[in-house]
This record gives sequence, structure tokens and C-alpha cells, in this order.
Amino acid sequence: MKSRIGLRLVIFIVLFSSLITLISTGVQIYADYRGDLRNIESRMGLIRQSYLQSLSNSVWQFDAEQIQIQLDGLVHLPDMEYIEIRSAEGDFWSAGTGQSNHQLKNEFPLTHLHAGKETLIGSLRVAFSLDNVYQRLLHKTLIILVNNAIKTFLVSGFTLLVFHFFVTRHLTQLAAWLHGLKDGVAAGELRLARPARPAGKADELDALVQAMNGMQTSIR
Repeated sequence: MKSRIGLRLVIFIVLFSSLITLISTGVQIYADYRGDLRNIESRMGLIRQSYLQSLSNSVWQFDAEQIQIQLDGLVHLPDMEYIEIRSAEGDFWSAGTGQSNHQLKNEFPLTHLHAGKETLIGSLRVAFSLDNVYQRLLHKTLIILVNNAIKTFLVSGFTLLVFHFFVTRHLTQLAAWLHGLKDGVAAGELRLARPARPAGKADELDALVQAMNGMQTSIR
């Protein structure tokens, strides 16, 4: 006989576990997304603080080779996809390719102090790929969901087995005993297929068995 109670119990466990998994996964993925954005912003800050002046000097000196070397090095920063410099005179240098559908872009002015005056000599544009961020988050989401699905399946299966061992099989035996009643009296005393328990450790099933046997004795 199928345990309808056990199946309903498993269904509720699966639904509740799935809800908790979706909520916790959403919170974790959002936190990771914000963390990735902060990392990209920190790399932009690194460019501003550590590389902007050097690039400005190279543009001012019109050292095309040095400019290209610096750009080729910067484009290898994590998640950076494209970087370019445009000078005020129209000269152009770039590294990388901007092929992502989603990007986080920024532009930095290149200036040079000459004769006590700050002069704008060009601009530095950078583009960081958000597609890579989304792919990492998607991959992590799939791993979390698959792992939790396996855990939920194992816990549900174990719960169903435990429920069957401690409850369902005894309820089935009790139902069969009740079906065997004739004029309110069964063929024998009701005994569950499990070790007898001391009086001080009796549970609900023991109380039920005692009540059913007491009822049969009263009828007799």
C-alpha cells in the first residue's frame, strides 16, 4: 500500500526546501553580483590612481610604443574587455575588443601640467565586460540549484523511509486489524511489529494499541 501521508509529507518538504533554496540562492547571487561590481569599480580606481599619470606622460611625449605597451598590459585586468586612448590632436590607440552585450564603461581625462597650467591632452576610455560576470553567476546558480536538488532528494527519500519505518507500516497493520474485527472483536490482541517499550517510554502508537486492545476487552 502506498503511503499517501508519507508522499504528502515529502511533497511539503520538497516545496518548502525549494522555496528556501530559491530565496537563499537569490540573496547569495545578488550579493556576489554586487561584489563583482565593486571589484570592477576598484580596478577602475586602480587605473585612475596608478596608471593615469603614466599614460598622460606617454601621450604628452607622443611615445606611441610605450602607450601601446601600457594598453596591452591593462587590457588583461580581470573582466576588462576594451581600452582606448584618444589624444586631443586626434591620435588613437586601443587594445582588446568590445564584443560583450553588457558592459560597464568609464572615461578618464588625460591631463598634463605644463607651465603651471593643467592642459587636457586626451581621454582614456575603458570597458569592462558584464557578460563574464553574468556567466559566472549563472554557472554558480546552476551548481547551487543542482546541489540543493540532490540534497532535497536524498533528505526527502530518507524522510519517507523513516516515516514508513516508524509510522506508516504500523498504521497499515492497525488498519488490517480493524478490518478483521467481527462484531467488535478481532481474532487476537493487537501487537505492532516492533520491540516492546517500557511503560515510561511508550509513544503515541503504544497508547493507540493499548486503547484498541482495551476497547476489544470491554466489548468482550
